[in-house]
Amino acid sequence: MVVQPVAGRLADKFGGKFFLMTGFLGQAVMFTLIPVMARTHFWLAVTTRSLQGFFAGFAVPSIYQLYTVWAHPTERAALMSFAYGGYAAGSLLVFPITSLLCQTGWMMVFYVIGGFSLVLGIICNVLIHSSLDKHPWISAKEIDYLRGGRDHSKMVPAIPWKKMFTSCPILAFIVTHICHSYGLIVLNLCLPRYLRDTMHFSLKENGYYSSVLYIGSITSRVIVMLMLSRLYNKSKLSQTVFRRIVYCGGNLVTAFVFLAITFLTCEERMVIVFLIFVVGASIDVSFTGAYWVSCIDMAPAFAGLLTGVSNSAATLSGILAPLAISGIVTEGNKGEWNYLYYSMAASYVLSMLVYGNFGSSERQKWGDFISKPTKIDGETQAVKTKY
Repeated sequence: MVVQPVAGRLADKFGGKFFLMTGFLGQAVMFTLIPVMARTHFWLAVTTRSLQGFFAGFAVPSIYQLYTVWAHPTERAALMSFAYGGYAAGSLLVFPITSLLCQTGWMMVFYVIGGFSLVLGIICNVLIHSSLDKHPWISAKEIDYLRGGRDHSKMVPAIPWKKMFTSCPILAFIVTHICHSYGLIVLNLCLPRYLRDTMHFSLKENGYYSSVLYIGSITSRVIVMLMLSRLYNKSKLSQTVFRRIVYCGGNLVTAFVFLAITFLTCEERMVIVFLIFVVGASIDVSFTGAYWVSCIDMAPAFAGLLTGVSNSAATLSGILAPLAISGIVTEGNKGEWNYLYYSMAASYVLSMLVYGNFGSSERQKWGDFISKPTKIDGETQAVKTKY
């Protein structure tokens, strides 16, 4: 929560690669060390987990800064959808993998997954670069396409704090992220318990059917990659209007499905499993296909910072979600779970109203890069340039 805004600002100013790799490799090392620390002392394990969270704060803001360099504006939604597919795929695969590894001892989960992450991090360190000019294998044609003929001798300007946090689209983006995250976090935390308490699935069945949320998420990313960019290019709508439509449409489906689940019983439990798949897809279409990309469009010079700030603000959802679950669901009966689904539906309706009315993908005047200072008639000047 504390690290992300700082990490985002550093990534904006100095490039995202170093901070992404710091976060990636730092998490991998800490994860691998957890069994040793846990056997040594309880507080060493707690400290290791805290350091893992510290390093995690560097990763996401740095990724968004890199997208300002490596993703063409018309392809950002599709490429970000592809990248975020890794989260869903990892969540889908980790449960059966850890089940197998635990048969040889719980510590193997940390050694194997941590070791794999370290190897993957080293590979990424070779392949990822902070700027087009530093990449050793990129062609001139690719550089010209990504730059679009624009001047990239750029500098990150000083942070316009007042303009940033009095900007209606920026505030709408942050509020949308808080509300959107609440429903997703609650669903991730409570789904296995809900399927056990009210749908009466066995432990083995629960593991299988809990994964349909992530299957829906992966499916939606394929849809975003293959369809949304084409639909936008064929439409005559502005990027702002198009993304508002996509976001509101996805959220309407999500809210409707949550309400529909409250009317179903354990006798229709396979229908509920299908609806959970639909929710996984609709939530993700709204996220990767609409609002989350807009922070890069609004202020590319501060994409890392804004990502860090919004993620830190959305941590409030991570605090409220467990409190909501423990406060509402005390006995685990269907009526209690229904109230939790009402709260999730309300969060998506609220975020739909906020983003649908105030969300934007238009470049903010203060969000541009500025060119490097040049001397004209003996005076140093800096000219704004579009990125």
